[in-house]
Amino acid sequence: MIGRILFVSEVTPEAGSRLVSTLEDILIVSTSRNQADGLTGLVVCDGLTFAQVLEGPTLALEACWGRITQDPRHRALDLRAHDLIDARTFWRWSMCGLYLSPLDDALLRPPDLDVTRAAHRPERC
Repeated sequence: MIGRILFVSEVTPEAGSRLVSTLEDILIVSTSRNQADGLTGLVVCDGLTFAQVLEGPTLALEACWGRITQDPRHRALDLRAHDLIDARTFWRWSMCGLYLSPLDDALLRPPDLDVTRAAHRPERC
């Protein structure tokens, strides 16, 4: 059985002060660990907030969530979705990361980031 979690969290001040290296560190570790655990996903950061989707075997997903809740780069974690799924959306990526610049914030506003519509778009990373 595979599951999906979607959460948001605040970037801590320390992590935010070195945001590029923080995101790189997250991607390096999570890519390696996710490959070993059979997890896939996407993390997006705008400098203040992380938004992340993880998919995979439910036990591995729960263990990963447990590690994330202890990660000092995150605070005010909010688990927005925790579901069983039939198929992965991010099947090609052990972890993909995107940093949203102020220009992206100006261009992308709800409903531009509608997750239900995004599942039907071609994947890019």
